Order: sequence, then structure tokens, then C-alpha cells
Amino acid sequence: MTLELPDNRVIISDLTEAGKLKSIDFATVVDVLSEGEIEGSASASKATTRITDKTSTEYKNCLLKDLFLNKTAVLQADADNTNPLVSEFNYPLDRIRFEMQDGTANNTVLFAATSQSSEVITGDKNQICSYPIGGSPTPRQGTITDVNIDTVQIKVKFDNFFQLNTENGNRDSTKVRVLCKVNPNNGSAVTVINDLVSGKSFNPYSRDYGIDLRIVSGYNTNTSGASGSFFPVVVSVERFNDEGDNNTFNTMRLAEIRQIIREPNNYPHVAYSALRFSSELFQNTPARYFRIRGKLVKIPHNAAVDYSNGRLTYSGTFNGTFKAQKAWCSDPAWILYDLLITQSDRNADQQYGCGIPESLLDPYTFYGVSKYCSAMVDDGNNGTEPRFSLNVNINNRRDALSLIKDICSVMRAIPYYEEGTIKISQDAPKNPDAPSELSFDYVFNNANVIEGDFTYTGTSSKTRFNVINISYFDLDTQEIDYVTVKDSVSQTKYGTHTKTINTFGTTSRGQAQRVGKWFLQTQQNQTETVIFGTNIAAGSVLRVGHIVGIADRVKSGVRRGGIVKSSTTSTVTIDNAAATNLPALNDTPEISCLLSDSSVATKTISSYNGNIVNITPNFSSNNLPVNNSPFILNSAANEVQAFRIVNIKEEKNKTFTVSAVNFNEGKYAAIEDGEQLPTKDINVVSGLLPSPQIIDNPDGTKAIQEIIVLNNNRPVPKLFIDWESVAGASGYQLIYTKDDENPIVINTQQSEFEVLPSEAGSYKIQIYTINIKGERSASPTETIVNTIGLTSRPENPQNLEIEPINNAQVKLTWTKTTSLDVEFGGNCVVRHTSRTLSSATFADSDDLSINIDGASNEAILPALQGTYSLKFKDLGERLSVTEAKVELPLPEMSDEVLILSQREQTGFSGNKTNLSVVSNALQLTNPATSLTGSYEFASVFDLQGVFTNIRLRRHIKSTGILVSDLFDSIADLDARENFDGQGSDRLKTKLQVQTSQNASSYTAAQNLTNGSFSARSFKFIANIISLDVNENLKFEELGFDAFLPSRTENKYINSLGNTVSVAQQSGTSSSGKNVNFAKPFFTGTSVTIGGANAFKPSIVISPEDMPSGGTYVLSAVSGTGFTILFKDSSNNPTDVLFTFQALGYGKGA
Repeated sequence: MTLELPDNRVIISDLTEAGKLKSIDFATVVDVLSEGEIEGSASASKATTRITDKTSTEYKNCLLKDLFLNKTAVLQADADNTNPLVSEFNYPLDRIRFEMQDGTANNTVLFAATSQSSEVITGDKNQICSYPIGGSPTPRQGTITDVNIDTVQIKVKFDNFFQLNTENGNRDSTKVRVLCKVNPNNGSAVTVINDLVSGKSFNPYSRDYGIDLRIVSGYNTNTSGASGSFFPVVVSVERFNDEGDNNTFNTMRLAEIRQIIREPNNYPHVAYSALRFSSELFQNTPARYFRIRGKLVKIPHNAAVDYSNGRLTYSGTFNGTFKAQKAWCSDPAWILYDLLITQSDRNADQQYGCGIPESLLDPYTFYGVSKYCSAMVDDGNNGTEPRFSLNVNINNRRDALSLIKDICSVMRAIPYYEEGTIKISQDAPKNPDAPSELSFDYVFNNANVIEGDFTYTGTSSKTRFNVINISYFDLDTQEIDYVTVKDSVSQTKYGTHTKTINTFGTTSRGQAQRVGKWFLQTQQNQTETVIFGTNIAAGSVLRVGHIVGIADRVKSGVRRGGIVKSSTTSTVTIDNAAATNLPALNDTPEISCLLSDSSVATKTISSYNGNIVNITPNFSSNNLPVNNSPFILNSAANEVQAFRIVNIKEEKNKTFTVSAVNFNEGKYAAIEDGEQLPTKDINVVSGLLPSPQIIDNPDGTKAIQEIIVLNNNRPVPKLFIDWESVAGASGYQLIYTKDDENPIVINTQQSEFEVLPSEAGSYKIQIYTINIKGERSASPTETIVNTIGLTSRPENPQNLEIEPINNAQVKLTWTKTTSLDVEFGGNCVVRHTSRTLSSATFADSDDLSINIDGASNEAILPALQGTYSLKFKDLGERLSVTEAKVELPLPEMSDEVLILSQREQTGFSGNKTNLSVVSNALQLTNPATSLTGSYEFASVFDLQGVFTNIRLRRHIKSTGILVSDLFDSIADLDARENFDGQGSDRLKTKLQVQTSQNASSYTAAQNLTNGSFSARSFKFIANIISLDVNENLKFEELGFDAFLPSRTENKYINSLGNTVSVAQQSGTSSSGKNVNFAKPFFTGTSVTIGGANAFKPSIVISPEDMPSGGTYVLSAVSGTGFTILFKDSSNNPTDVLFTFQALGYGKGA
């Protein structure tokens, strides 16, 4: 019970049914929410009119909206902030108290202060607070001298609490008013507690009273005993009303006085909360969820927070300074900035962070990223939201670099160090107002890279992810949710390749979807990397994130770049026009040059005059192209390829190695607006090209392979052919011929092709390269591939495991199949046998008749002792070669009893249809004449009464056999897979049960594996089915196990025929009191089930007013009741009030 009380009040007590008293304990929990000052309540912050007065009723109600206990808000979200209705509270306010501090240096101490306590030594302990009729009350008291004491707790105890009704013998409620008083330094006593205790209790009952001395007039901490001081102080407790007559039982005692020193701690610079709740509401501490807006961070001087969504808006020009006061926002750029510069210091509002001097950060790069983050975009739900928001709770110690990368991932940024400062670069358009416009930060051609070489690497189309699952935290459900984006075209061509991305600090479904689209665009289209070396002139001005234009004569097939020799405002003189492929004037020709201010200008070409290129519009006269700098040419038919720089490395010889990935300026519109990504043509080639090479991938993936894919949601085989791209190729011609059929000619621009569907056979494949003029290579690349189509068996199941759920069910798990013809349209086949793992086989096991989808990797099945076997079955009914097996020993559960284990074996004396006993085993008499047979168990299972929840579990031990191994006897020899007497898996067994309530009329048969029934008697039938005349099934054992659950009974049938559970009088009859159970127990049967009294119930008696030296005798214990006789110390019958509890098995109907 919590000792710290906020004011002078009692620990709450309530009345139970029939007026009985009960005590309600309270618990208090303190949660640290954040280090440093936070914004606080999210509901208050984003209210239509932001609520900033944190002492107001409106703010406190907002806090209750933002407090979730076990995921249920204390106050409903749509409640009025000023005057909410009582019905809008999900928890009663007299059972809940909640306060929060925002982490300022001047935090207020919350009610849940820690404390130390000790007992006040007094001679009045355990003494009665008497008040006889006609007399006066006797208070009980203790004296407190410690001037540091600020709280007192008084505990009173009642030995019993009831009024005896002399007319009917009932024990009724009574009342006592309790007064607690404080008398400072022998002054005037002050009543601080006036509590009415009302109700009844037949056992000792206590109450606690908390007294906050600080609110008593005159409280101070002067020296004890000094004139005018508060201490010593006498605290006392007394009755206000008398004790009543001899039929009133409400004697009150002083149980204890405790003195308490509360240790207030306001936890400066820590945002924390305190929650007090009653045990009536929660048996355990509830899970607490807080919807708050977190730490305050530095924001630019020209920024304003949009509190509806947390973004920043800007006015004017940023000058590199910040506001004096920090503010909350969800802008990831400034959250990162604040994290980087904050130095951990327990004595100030800086208790986290990296401690990097602010002078080492470039705030202008953060500002540019922030503006892009805060722009409003389509949220995918007919609304708008900031492009990037960060909402995260960092509640454990993190590696700094890892956390920085996580925050950067939210805004598609990377941090880098340059020129003595830390900067961030973002994957964003250069001009956010015109994201599809392409402009370069630098240009490269073969003339200004080391050795004139560009090195390209790429990824195979068939290995790229085309289904992206993105996780985010859903604020409504308070759970992790997922959104999926996919490239259906790539799925159809290459099958499904899935990637799951766990986003950091993302709470918006729209933002998560944009993450997925960006990743998908990057995977499918940003697949080429270029590495090249350059000189110090270029390397010194390049930055990570720069967009560069590359005109590579090797890749494009023509020279489209060189060196600027000179320039005027309207002309550029290039180095060698004759060797350069100048674009036609009707092909939208452009020239891009490096200017004197290190920027790149792109101008339209109006005409040529030898090496002179005339441009429009003119250059500025004070910013002309630099002599001996690079230029590149661009046109609609032969576009320059753009790349984004991802890494710059300075080498020892004053050169730089640059890494960049291909860049398409249209991707931003594709991600946010769904526009089609534009394609580019970068090749111009003349002359015949070589035929392509077919080379396996470095990761071992075959360039030509047969795989199973989905087509219209059906698995089909596909022959996939991949080859190396040829520089300058405009396309390829593929010719394939299957066996002796006619050749198929395919023209494609891709460096891959698929035959869908493929068939079993031999394919001859020829591939030619086509140049820009449509001419084929002189000879093809040629290869032969042998395919198998859909004729192979599924793979063998792996990692089969079993997990018992209860005594009736188990959970099987396994690795999901990799065969699409199993996953789509196939099945997972599970069989069971009572044999042990070492002797069990799939063929000897019985089908559980449960259809498990081929895409599954788990199943809930009946719990059966023995071995489970699993095989995959594909669309063509082909099974895995080898099964996976797992055994369930199945120990008996302690809350039930095995009452019968019956086995039919050896002679199998029951009724047989088309079945015979051969060598002590039961089998089909002749499968050639009848493929089915049935066997009715020899005896009926009879409980001699109707009982509920009888659990039956089947038992089968069988072996599949082949009747004949002679080839001439097999109708379909090609279908036969096993010979030489091996077991068969084309057999089925069903054990069925019929039930009866009266042992005469029975229900229709139903299948039995492991289930519960309510009945008196049971008949069992085994049905055997073979799917092949050459296959039979022999049974060594058939049977079942029967269980009854344990239960307790404290109800009986009274003299009026009613079922009750209240205490009853035994009476004084010398023959005792007969007690009849409300529902009978099962005790066994005289013939078959253990004997007539094998399972008699146990009886526990609880007397309530047993006389001193009294005893009792139990007799005639049966399934329906018992007899009890109470005797006094003289061995005479005596009337005693008692209850009972019987423990046994089964529940009669």
C-alpha cells in the first residue's frame, strides 16, 4: 500500500456484495519521459488554439487524453478540454491521478515523492479505542518530536465488524465514525480526518489514514519544544460514536502510527510523470503510453513552427543565427543539428548529444535540407503533410554514428566532412520548385578524367528488389504497421524479390510509402555506378551530392565532349569539331560549359562555324566559360548521362577518385506525383558490333536458368536468359528453337529475355547484337539448354518443429517451401502415426484430413502421441522424396485424468466389413474387389451417466504395403514409384465416433483425432480407404484414450431444490448433514473403468464458528455428495456454519 498521500484523506474502501467491506490498495509509478525540456501534451500543442498554460484545466485534460493505460486513453479524444463529461472518462477519476513535468530547471515536485518512514513508539499500540454507552471516548495517541517529519500514517483495526440481528440470526452491517486529530506542541487539537466506516466484515479489517502535517496551521521546523514551535506534536485517533450493545461487534484498536519524511525531488532538466492507480482497476501495473511532443531544439531566427504538424515555415533570408528560445518541431534537419551540438551536462539542460562545437557545423546545408523536408506534399489520403517528419523515442544508449545515420535516413541525407566543417547532403532536386529540370554542378568527358577511362558497374535486373514492405509506427493503433509498394512489371518478368525496410521515427503512412517508392525507384532505375579519377582542379570543387554530366565516347559510341579553347558572350570555340559528333540543329542541341564562378551553364546551340559553336542566350560578359575547361554536348537523340556523386577520395598524388550513381531528374515526380520516369538514349554507334557474352553472375547466379514464376497467379516454368550489354547496342535479336520445332525470333532492347512458359526439352539459343543502323553482329552467341518444366518433385521439407499448445492441440512449424508450384495451388501434407520417431514413416502414417495451404509454414493440429510427418505436394500431385518428422511424447496434463486407454489388436473381435485378420493384423480382405473397409470396435465405452468435456484422443498404428510387385499386375506402371514391398502413401484411415446420451440411440459418426464431447456412451468405427488395388493397409493397433478434466465444486442443492454456495448450518442430527453436489463427479464404473470408486472426490471443510475442541466426521463420500457430522468437545452433535470445496474429475450433466 502506498504511504505517500497528497493530502489528508483515507485509503479508499468500498462495499462488496451484501455490504461486505473490502480495502483498495493504490500504487504509484514514476516514469522518466525525456532528458531535457519537452513541449509536453500533443493534444494541447496541436489544439486549434495552442494551449500553453500548463496549469490550466484545459491542459490537464489534454494530458489525460494523451495518457494511455493498456492502450486505452484516460479521457476520450473528442471530449471538451474545459468541461469533459463524466461518461467521456474511460477510468474513474477517484481511482486515477496523473501529473507531468516538462523537464525545466524549475520542475515542480510531483505528488509521488519518495519517502522514508519509521514507527512511532507508543504504549497505546493495539489498545482499544473504547467508547462505552453513556460514557466518553478513549483516544489512543503517539507523540512526534522529529522536526523533519511532514506526514503521518495511522492504521486502525477492527477485530470484527457486524451487528448481530437477534430476530433472524443474521449478521448485518454496522457503522463507526473515526476521528484523527493533530495537537501541535500541546496546543489546540485539530480534527484532520473524519471518516465513516460502514459495512460488515467477519474477519479482522483495517484502514490506513494519511495526514499531511504541512497543511496543518502552524506547521514549521523550529526546534522541538521551543516557544511557538509546532513540535512536539501529538496525533491521536478515537471513535465518535459509542460501541453499542453486546450484539454489536466493532471493537476498534490503534494498530500503528508511522512518521514519514517525504524527500521531494523535482528532477531538474528531466521530463517525468507520476501515475497513481487503484488495484481495483489494474491487478498488475498497466502499460503506459504517452502521446507527447518531445525535446525542444534550436531553430533558425526566421523560422516559425506549424504546430498542426511540426514543420517549420520560413520568412526572409537565413543569416546563420538562431532564436534565443528553443522550440519543438518534427524537422529532422534541426533535430540532427541539435543532437550534434548538445554537450551532455547533468547540471544544465544538456543531458544528451555529441558535444560537437557549433563552429564545426555548416548551418546553411542544414537549412537547405530543412526547407525541402518541410515542404507540403500529397499524403496519399486526400490531404497534405510535410515531406519528412521525425517522431521518435530514443530510450536507450546509442552509438552516435549509428543514430546520426538513422536520422539522416529519414530525410534521404548523408553527413560528410569538408573544409573543416560537418555538412549534410540530401537526395533532392537542385531546384525544388522545378524538380524535373536537370542542371549540372560539373561536367566530365574523356578529356578531363585520368587516362580517359570511366569504370561502370551495375546490378542484374533479375536480382533487384521489386516488392518493398515498409514498417512505420501507427499512432492510432499504437502498433507497428506496414505499407507495400511494388513493381508489377518486374515481378512478372523476374519473380518476386522482397525487401523489408524498418523506418526510423516514421509515424505517417504517406511518408512510409514515399520511402518505399524512393527505394523501389533506386533499386530499379538507379542501378549503375561510375568510378573515375580527375585532377585537383575538378576534385577541389566537387561535393558529395553534386550532379555531374558525363559524355563518355566509349559508352555512347561517339565523341560528345572535349576542351573549351576560348569563348565570347555568344560563342564557344571547342578543341576539335571534326572529331566531335555535333548534334543536328533540329535535335534540340545544347552545350554545357564550366564558367569562371565554378558554376555550369547550359546553352542552346544555334549554329556551327568550324570549331566555333554559336549559342543562345548569351553568357554574361563577366562570367564566361573557362579556357581549357571541359564541355559536353547534349541532344534529344543522344542524351548526356547524369550521375550524383556519393564519394570523393583524395589520393596521395593530388588526384581525386570520384564515385557516383546514375541520376534521373524525373524520379522525384515519379515518387511524389506518380509520373512516368523518363528514359534516356545515350548511344550513337556505327559499324557491326560483337555478339554479347553469356557470363554467370559473380554471386553464382546462372545467366541462363529455368525457374518457376507466377503467371496469372499460377506457377509456370520460365526459361530466363541474361547476357552482358554491348556498348553502343541499340538492341538484340534472340532466336530459340525447342527440339525439332520451328525457331522463334525475338527482337529486344533489353539484355535479357524469358521463355514463358517453358517446357521440358532442349532449347537452342542464339543471340545477335543490333547496332544503331539495325545491323546484326556477324555471328551469334550460341548455347544449348535442357529444361525439365514442371516435372520435378518439390524439395524436401526442412526444420520441422513441434510446440505443444495445450493437452488438445500442438503447433507445427517448418521452413516455407521455395517451390512456387507448392506455394500456389499445392499443399503441405501432414500425417501421423502412434509409432516412435525411429520407426515412423510417411507411408505408414495416417492422413490427418486437414488441408494445409502450400504457402503455409505452420499449422495447428490435434495433439496425438507419436510421430508427425510432413511432405510438400505440388500442383501435379507430386510429393517430396523425403519427409520431415517430429515426435510428440505427450506427457499427461496434471489438470485431467486418463480414465480409459482401450486398444483393439491381435484378434480384432469387433464387426468387420471387407476386412480380415492376417498374422494378428487387420487389413483389407481384397483391394481388387473393394478398396474400402470398416471396423466397429468390440465394446462400447459407457460412463454410466452423461458427462461434459470428455476428451478423446485417437490411437492408430499401421503399415502401408504393396499387394503385388509383379509388373504384369500393375495397371499404370509409369505411375508406380515404389517396388520390392515398400510402404505406400496412397492410403487413408479415418477413426470415427458416435455418441449417445442414453446408451441406446447414437448420433451420426464424426471424425476423431483429439476432441472434447458431452455424452454418456461412445461407439468407435475405423474406415480404411486405398487409392490403388495393389496397395493395402495393415493395422497392428486401433484405439483411443479417454480423459476427464479436474474440477472443484463448492455449490450444493439446498432443501428448496436451489443451487447455492453460501455457508450452511450442519444441524444437530446425530446422523449428520447430507450434502448433495450441484453437479455430480465421475467416480468410475464397476465393470470397465477403474472400479466403482476409483476416482472419488476429495472434500475440504471450512467451519466458520467451530466450538473450541470441536471435530467433524465425513462419511458416504460419492460422486453425488457426502455426509458430515460436527461434534463438540463432549462428542455431542453441534450446529456449525460451514462451507466446503470438493475436488474431483468430470462434470455430470
